[in-house]
Amino acid sequence: MKFIKNLFLVFASIALGLMMIEIILFFFYPQPKNGSWRVQNEDGVYINKSSGNSKHEFIGKKEKISLTYKFGKFNNRVIFDDFYSDREEKILVLGDSNVFGWLLEDEDTFIGKLQKSYENFYFVNSAAGGFSDSDTYLFLNRYCSKIQPKYILYFIDIDRSIRKKSIYINEQNELAINKNKKNNVKEFLSDKTFFYFLLENFHIMQLVKSLYVNLSNEAYIDYVVKEDPNLKEIKKKINSITDNKTEEERNKLKKLKENIKIKEDFILIKKLYKNIYKKAKNCSSKIIFVDLGWYNKTYNTDLYNLVVKNFNTLFDTKDVIIFISLYKQMRSKKKIGENYKLEEGHPNEIGNQIIYESLREKLRFYLK
Repeated sequence: MKFIKNLFLVFASIALGLMMIEIILFFFYPQPKNGSWRVQNEDGVYINKSSGNSKHEFIGKKEKISLTYKFGKFNNRVIFDDFYSDREEKILVLGDSNVFGWLLEDEDTFIGKLQKSYENFYFVNSAAGGFSDSDTYLFLNRYCSKIQPKYILYFIDIDRSIRKKSIYINEQNELAINKNKKNNVKEFLSDKTFFYFLLENFHIMQLVKSLYVNLSNEAYIDYVVKEDPNLKEIKKKINSITDNKTEEERNKLKKLKENIKIKEDFILIKKLYKNIYKKAKNCSSKIIFVDLGWYNKTYNTDLYNLVVKNFNTLFDTKDVIIFISLYKQMRSKKKIGENYKLEEGHPNEIGNQIIYESLREKLRFYLK
């Protein structure tokens, strides 16, 4: 009896302690109560889940946002309660969080606006936060035949695949992909409904989650592969040689290295995009590549600007490659002093409106 009483006191003390922490967090350090809508598939890609809802919140100094996403069988964000899902012809949308519609209601996203403009099609928005070109290629490879889209609206990324070191040329001179490692924790929690209920309703759970993500070496959205120690040693030797040169000589050598790196990365991107185009063609889908042109060229990497400038040279084909760049439209539509971003950083409703207007104008020549 004494043991049971002591056990009860222990549990009561823990519950009271957790309750006090929750109250303190609520009043003094509130956490955005976010659910989880990403699952890892057989290729290691973190795609959207294929059913259910998830809460997404942001708490900033000026903005507080809370909304719920819905997800469908094509690992897509469901918009307008899937009102258009009975349309015979589909448009598969692939891209990152800007394309997903991060922290925006359906009607405020540019994909939602396009859906209402092209009511004869069903827009399948399978874009996901942190999606790189290698992720979207693997997605196409696995799911395109299942979705069977007439068109693929492909928003280019370029840099993540290089930054993540997820693509390389193998010994057969073919493109190979470094796939994400299996995330055992995420897999274990994937079907734990009660865990996600706690996650979306208690500040303390969000605090624990954020601590885990910050401390874990498996940051699954945009991980960076650790540098090979042998390569690191070679770089040290190169640096020791350059230390003996003049500043002008060092700058020239640095620029030469950068140019060589860009050329090597361009070859990787070229091989990847050829594979993407081939996969879309094998799927009997017409692919439309899109550069959002959201950032100024001075903000973009040299590689990104080089790819956009020479986009049609990526493909060794006589086929007509459809490439839409919204760069000029973005520069002309963005007005000085107007805010086009959420406090969190993604395009806001106004930003999505000008993306929609620019893209609708271009797409009318192709979506028929």
